[in-house]
Amino acid sequence: MSFNRSILKTLSLLLVFSTVFFQACSKKTEFNNIYDVVVYGGTSAGVIAAIQATKLGKRAVIIEPGKHLGGLTSGGLGATDIGNKDAIGGLSREFYERVNQHYNSGSDRTASMWTFEPHVAEKIFNEWIEEAGVEVIYKERLDLINGVNKTGTRIKEIIMESGLTIKGKMFIDATYEGDLMANSGVNFTVGREADKTYGEKYNGVQIENAKNHQFKNAVDPYLISGKSESGLLPGILDDGGPGVEGEGDHRIQAYCFRMCMTNNPENRIPFSKPENYDPLRYELLLRYINTGVFDVLNLSTPMPNGKTDTNNKGAFATDNIGMNYEYPNGDYSTREAIIKEHENYQKGLMWFLANDPRVPSDIRDEVSQWGLPKDEFTDNGNWSHQLYIREARRMISNYVMTQHDCEGLVASNDPVGLAAYTMDSHNVQRYVDTYGKARNEGNVEVGGFPPYPISYRAIVPKREECSNLLVPVCLSASHIAFGSIRMEPVFMVLAQSSATAAVHAINEEIDIQEINYKKLKDQLLKDGQVLQYQQEPILTGMKEIELLNKKSKDVSVRSIELKDVAIMPYPGNFMEYESKGGSISYVFNVDEYFDYKLIVGKIMNSAYGSAKVWIDETLIGDLNCTGEFNITVPAEQEFYLPLLSKGDHSFTLKFKKEATIGIENMSLIKIPIKIKEILISQSFPGFIGERGVNSYLHENDRIIWKKAEVSEDAIVKLDSHLEPKENCHAFAKTELICKKEIKTNLRFGHNDGAFIWLNGELIYEYTDVNSFKYNEFTVPVVLKKGKNELVMMIMQAEGKWLFNLNLDSYQFENRTSGFQLNK
Repeated sequence: MSFNRSILKTLSLLLVFSTVFFQACSKKTEFNNIYDVVVYGGTSAGVIAAIQATKLGKRAVIIEPGKHLGGLTSGGLGATDIGNKDAIGGLSREFYERVNQHYNSGSDRTASMWTFEPHVAEKIFNEWIEEAGVEVIYKERLDLINGVNKTGTRIKEIIMESGLTIKGKMFIDATYEGDLMANSGVNFTVGREADKTYGEKYNGVQIENAKNHQFKNAVDPYLISGKSESGLLPGILDDGGPGVEGEGDHRIQAYCFRMCMTNNPENRIPFSKPENYDPLRYELLLRYINTGVFDVLNLSTPMPNGKTDTNNKGAFATDNIGMNYEYPNGDYSTREAIIKEHENYQKGLMWFLANDPRVPSDIRDEVSQWGLPKDEFTDNGNWSHQLYIREARRMISNYVMTQHDCEGLVASNDPVGLAAYTMDSHNVQRYVDTYGKARNEGNVEVGGFPPYPISYRAIVPKREECSNLLVPVCLSASHIAFGSIRMEPVFMVLAQSSATAAVHAINEEIDIQEINYKKLKDQLLKDGQVLQYQQEPILTGMKEIELLNKKSKDVSVRSIELKDVAIMPYPGNFMEYESKGGSISYVFNVDEYFDYKLIVGKIMNSAYGSAKVWIDETLIGDLNCTGEFNITVPAEQEFYLPLLSKGDHSFTLKFKKEATIGIENMSLIKIPIKIKEILISQSFPGFIGERGVNSYLHENDRIIWKKAEVSEDAIVKLDSHLEPKENCHAFAKTELICKKEIKTNLRFGHNDGAFIWLNGELIYEYTDVNSFKYNEFTVPVVLKKGKNELVMMIMQAEGKWLFNLNLDSYQFENRTSGFQLNK
């Protein structure tokens, strides 16, 4: 009898042990053993962090508050958001290689695929975790009051709501909310900083920049149209907004569910009416539709097997604007209520569009073709288990990533990964403007910069706050910089780096802030992480000019050592030219007939002046070395040299009067693109709006093409202006000839409507009245090898007609050398 009781007791203990690890027991349990790395949050970042720690020989555990791994990656975001995939390496890239193997078994194992179904992503994560031998504890949430036990600056253990206690040497907060970080005494912020906080331009309230996802037509916001006393329609805030341009506030960019839909009848579940459905919630959308605009489903990216990843598009769509302010710092019940409200809102949106008889029949028919896939999120009513938490808490550490990092104005010297997306914020509020109409605020979409480094210091807290915690998701960044960094592949990259640093700290028995960066970097590179963006030179890259056969007339030249510039990383030498009105010429050689850019590394000083620059017999501009400072500082100046012939050329400096200039070096960059003339056709009159999409008329023989003025003071600058006497459509056309495929950005501005086609494919459309701003819009493009045809149609509503059209220059050259100010 006692023997049987002993067996039963042993079996009971085993059952409890199993329950703790794989289903999270509901009573207090404490382990005597200590994990090396404790990862809180089973997001994509959490999975990668735990796998990396295990690969490096440590025992890791994931504590996931829900019951699924993968976070947003397995929660519907199958259209991977990342500006430049070359920035992604390590285990993050391996995930996308595993996706490719799932869909294309037996193909090149280094090939990647960046679109996938939600259940496929979760399957890959689950199998990967099992391969690595990582332990996972599901359905355990951190105690938000007494959940972190610290000794000094080190976390000793974390306690779940159930009483479950987990001890560890190093901790990683991989949640979207930053709960472990916040409850560990680490400083953080929520909302938008003012522009002046970090000297930014796109932080804080953004009224002027809120152009995209905006109401194209005026819509009345009141319960009874035209009667403000009747009150506001649901979803329109009355909390003192919109605020002052550039000032900080508490508001959070909108959340939504990345919706997985299908139009396959055999796998489609029709949209159902949610609980607490209120048609008044969509009255504003109905009024907007009645103005002639319906774009709710326009950002539905195709996924394998007839599914979509549908994201927010337009002024009123899946983003539940202004309904998430309490989420970041809210307790679990507050967050659950917000998540449920978002779910009901989005389900109600789709039900409304598919069923409300007031919605035009063509829209109801279009929406009714879609539904939820039967084979996705099968334990959650086929609805995603993960709300898109675009932003919550953000740590404030010793290095805050800002707009200046994104744009390359500053660069950290301890990178642990690269970010590669535009500075992006969804709208944060909907309010009534000064004209009494509904308007959105907060949207920012600013790109045009290459991948940039993320500092190690941005993923670790200040040492005095916590010395064994890493935060790869809610990292230290301003609102607008976080909007660029916050992509799932980047979170995975930072998570791998976090786990690598944690293991190094364990091995060295040091605080996470004491890591030897060189050792960390060596390991990261060994594991395939990308820490520096190096674009392959398209042609020959930069070549310094060898100046030969000097011919001088009344110009003295002497070598000067650069010593007095404290901001320079190293001393250097330059040539100082002094003249009372003479000239000096050199001969240089070009190896191919092509377009070039001349870069002059110059020295600036308040005592210096300028000289005319001639190539052969052509004046190409003024070299200006005047500066408003007494010390000598380096700078660069560029000159565009179209169609420079092969062979010898003369470079001449001519001085009109007494002047001194300084030159450090001169280099040529061969521009891998030839631009044909821009042709302008003034077509039929009138503003035709969305019908313009069918107006690709550049091949029409009846159109007379005229050459427009093209400014050639910068690389591939396609600016042109036209001021017709009447409202019209105008077409701008140019051919771009490339020697290899080039990925770049098209940057442009226009007033009123515009459409752009590249090689016959529509890549941009805007059908509203607009005020011209230079380079206001950005579209990523791929120019194929050989001839590319770019056509832009601009529609004028009234007044002057203007546009500019540029291609980003940094994509066309090797920028690894050159003379510039210390960052």
